[in-house]
Amino acid sequence: MQKVHCTQVDKIVAQFDKEKLTLEKNLEKAIKKKGGNSCVEMKKETENKIQVLTSDHKSKVRKCQPSFTLASHFGSSHADHSFLT
Repeated sequence: MQKVHCTQVDKIVAQFDKEKLTLEKNLEKAIKKKGGNSCVEMKKETENKIQVLTSDHKSKVRKCQPSFTLASHFGSSHADHSFLT
């Protein structure tokens, strides 16, 4: 189960890195094409896309994380973790 989870997270991370790199390359190309002074709006738009991509990535990773907790495994009577000390 853990291996499957790691594989899913690795795929999500790889996809995120690929999409982010693509957006950054597109920004660099646009800056070169339009010139440095007229690209402020385009830079903001690309930064917004990267921010949305990062948020989506974080939510996907959270969905893939196992829902294991000490309380769910041992029951609420051990939720205070006193048995660990």
